[in-house]
Amino acid sequence: MKSTEGNRAYSFMAASFPRWEEFPLHKDRLSAVLVPLFKKGKDVQVLFLERPLFLKDHGGEMCFPGGEREVNDRGPLETALRETEEEIGLSPQFVQPVCIMSPQHTVKSGFTIYPVAGVIRGRSPLSDLRFSPGEVADFALWSLDSIPDNSQTYRVLHDNGKIFETPQYTLPDGRIIWGATAFILRRFIYFIRKGDMYSCF
Repeated sequence: MKSTEGNRAYSFMAASFPRWEEFPLHKDRLSAVLVPLFKKGKDVQVLFLERPLFLKDHGGEMCFPGGEREVNDRGPLETALRETEEEIGLSPQFVQPVCIMSPQHTVKSGFTIYPVAGVIRGRSPLSDLRFSPGEVADFALWSLDSIPDNSQTYRVLHDNGKIFETPQYTLPDGRIIWGATAFILRRFIYFIRKGDMYSCF
């Protein structure tokens, strides 16, 4: 287990990932996302999805594959892998789970998101994935070594009279990552550069 600055990332073997009932109860809706890591030579690339504009929740935003817990999901890992397969056609057999990070709460949609980092083995993001048009408008890859330690800009959100600030990252193609995904990315980058996750690659 590695704990840094209040941001936690716990490493598990896939069979020992915690079940949903082992987590604290939340008033929010429970969900999980996969932080997909693809190796390309010595480089590691992070996959992001762009949601279609017509979606009610998070339409047009950049995100990680994932979604809401279903009743038969045993834990965050299973939720993240099931949703990932539905959205990008990636079978769980090609995912090597690395760790699960502290949950991230969303302001507007009311989700508690559990991020699961996973290394993708034997699949290319450019040729082996099948993106669901109902859930994915486009995708982006970002070299892990090129992602800054911290976002350089922030976005201010207004919700029911309250003001919230989120980090904001600019992808090489100019698209923006913000909100819950940006918080998760910042936590992940901090952990991987201060921890030992590179040994899993």
